[in-house]
Amino acid sequence: MDDRKFSVLKAIIETFIQQGGPVGSQYLLEEYEFPVSPATIRNDMMSLEEEGLIFQPHTSAGRIPTEQGLRIFVDSMIGDNIISVPKEYLNKLAKVKKLAEKIESQKVEQAIYTSVSILAKMTSDVSFSTLPWLGETYYLGLANALRKPEFADTARFSSVVEVLEDQDNFLELLKKLKLSRDVTVLIGKENILEAIQGCSLLATQYRIDDTYQGSIG
Repeated sequence: MDDRKFSVLKAIIETFIQQGGPVGSQYLLEEYEFPVSPATIRNDMMSLEEEGLIFQPHTSAGRIPTEQGLRIFVDSMIGDNIISVPKEYLNKLAKVKKLAEKIESQKVEQAIYTSVSILAKMTSDVSFSTLPWLGETYYLGLANALRKPEFADTARFSSVVEVLEDQDNFLELLKKLKLSRDVTVLIGKENILEAIQGCSLLATQYRIDDTYQGSIG
């Protein structure tokens, strides 16, 4: 994919994340000031749609990213070839990993709870950490989710809450993911639990005395 088309895809995804709705070519031209004609942007969007990276939810709408488009965007953030990705997204990945390291260094349950609290505030997302040896999960930031346009759909929000509250199944899910000390990013149907396939999950493991103890994300 050439740089301009990637920039168009990135702009669509950024806008979709912020606004939660379809993105039109005119909005992209006005907000991102692409130095090309409206016809060129429309052609790029048509090409991205043909490649399965964006789609038009209904005839009168703009475009929204597909799971494949989101995956390409995320891979560009955490791979070797990062192409002008906003620091906001890279920072979220770094914060998840940094707080996992904080848990490892302090080795106390209070550090885990504190880390979840800090992560929820820094990312403005729902954050969690597991304590498998107690069969428990800490999670904070539900109010953050309620402020996001994608959770205007109360059924989606309820599904996330139900997954977090079903601690046994959630712990089993994270075990099946076989997380490493790098941050794992799962988009849509990559999530094992069907109930949260409308969301993305960022998670990593933390260790104490070099032994796997739990997950944070």
